[in-house]
Amino acid sequence: IEQRIQEVLEDVEMSDRRKLLVKKLSGGQRKRVSIALELLANPSLFFLDEPTSGLDPGLDLKMMFLLRKLADKGHTILLVTHATNNINVCDYVCFLAPGGRLVYFG
Repeated sequence: IEQRIQEVLEDVEMSDRRKLLVKKLSGGQRKRVSIALELLANPSLFFLDEPTSGLDPGLDLKMMFLLRKLADKGHTILLVTHATNNINVCDYVCFLAPGGRLVYFG
């Protein structure tokens, strides 16, 4: 299990913070820890709701690149976001209109 923990910490770029308590981490680091906890079970599918909310502009892009890296490793990432500035890292994008009506997929 120790090896799996180390792999996951490396995946979310948190190896250097391994010994810190979560309450001492920044908002972006806490989000990465949350993703790391899910990664321990090695799921093939992630559902994420607003994974970049509350992050600074530079950190939200870093989070999207982290999710891209996980997708490149074979995980399927399905996320909901209102922040469309970094959707260029996504394979597919779906826009919904009020009422959940599909207006774009591609």
